[in-house]
Amino acid sequence: VIATARRLSAIEDLKDKGAQTFTLNVDDTPQELKSFAEKAIGAFGQIDILVNNAGWLLGGAIEENTPDEVKAQFDTNFFSVINITNAFLPHLRSRKTGTIVNISSQGSYLALAGAGIYSASKAALECITDTWAKELAPFNVR
Repeated sequence: VIATARRLSAIEDLKDKGAQTFTLNVDDTPQELKSFAEKAIGAFGQIDILVNNAGWLLGGAIEENTPDEVKAQFDTNFFSVINITNAFLPHLRSRKTGTIVNISSQGSYLALAGAGIYSASKAALECITDTWAKELAPFNVR
């Protein structure tokens, strides 16, 4: 198990149980995330399961959210998942196996008042996840 977090202190107990821990900023550039993927693959020789679990909730009415806040919400909840997954996909495709798990939210289909931008970012994640399932099926990547 390789565990990642923005703050290693959040997963110190996992390290004590034998997991390798790394710091990962999901909002890093695609090139930085590719370097991270290479480091992670180098630690064990292969990656079998990728779990994308980063996310946060931008509250407030949609009209109250600034463009910068909306962009930050989508950068973490949607674009970071694309960038991280794309960093690992060459490895998974070449092995012809692997599992990608994207943690979404019931907000993706409930359209929660006061969390519209969050809900939209998670709905976008649901859509891209369904699309990847179709695109990656020929490579036995689920």
